[in-house]
Amino acid sequence: MGCVPSSKSLLRFLALLAAVYFCAAASAQTFRGTILGTVTDSSGASVAAAAVTVKNVNTGLSRTVSTSDDGTYAVPELPIGSYTVTVEKTGFKQSLLKDIGWKSQGNAARTWSSSPAR
Repeated sequence: MGCVPSSKSLLRFLALLAAVYFCAAASAQTFRGTILGTVTDSSGASVAAAAVTVKNVNTGLSRTVSTSDDGTYAVPELPIGSYTVTVEKTGFKQSLLKDIGWKSQGNAARTWSSSPAR
């Protein structure tokens, strides 16, 4: 007789392998977060197509997104750390917010109010 595993043995092995895989995946922590929010003008109206740039203070990692039609934005999958957030749109003053960040998995939500440029 050869060394061929029975179908029961193979099934047990696959079940054990799947259990180990799912336990490892469940215990893995994510060290990332999302900076999200809404950009409005001084009257409270949404500002669409504003450029929102987040920059990691320590690494220099920088990502830019545009606000949607309702003024919302999200910059996901950012490594944990401290960020500056800059909002720019033609006809509005540039807005800058410093020290946005977190030390564990999560989100940092911010609402911006921009004034017309003078």
